[in-house]
Amino acid sequence: MVHPVARLLLGSGTLRPDARTALQGEGILLLEEGLRGHVTRRHWRAPGERATWRRDWIRAVLVVTRGRLAVHGRRGPLVNVPWADPRMASLTITADGRGLLIVADAGLFHRSRSGGFEVLVRPADPVRSLELILLQAGIHGHRVGG
Repeated sequence: MVHPVARLLLGSGTLRPDARTALQGEGILLLEEGLRGHVTRRHWRAPGERATWRRDWIRAVLVVTRGRLAVHGRRGPLVNVPWADPRMASLTITADGRGLLIVADAGLFHRSRSGGFEVLVRPADPVRSLELILLQAGIHGHRVGG
């Protein structure tokens, strides 16, 4: 249960019904809702936004399906990459005691954005989540990307 003030500021960390339906069609292998975490932007440029460094705390949903890796926040997907997408290789995904960390270059996903972003979520077992992601991505080792 999310505290009402946290829900107002960070969102509920639940998957919207339309997104849930779409992802269920791909075969959900892992779904964890209400995860604490943050999004960090470095050297960020987007329409109406500029930041050398900015961190926003979030409540998120981690979803691994047979077709994609997705992390949804309050306003929709933060990460939404199909396994077959060449951009999957550009992600760096690691896990440790803090959680599951996904690092990417924003320009690869949106032409109007530049800079790097990091999404950290804290699933129940970050290492097992990473192992499942690596298995689905067809990658052997401890991280995706370089």
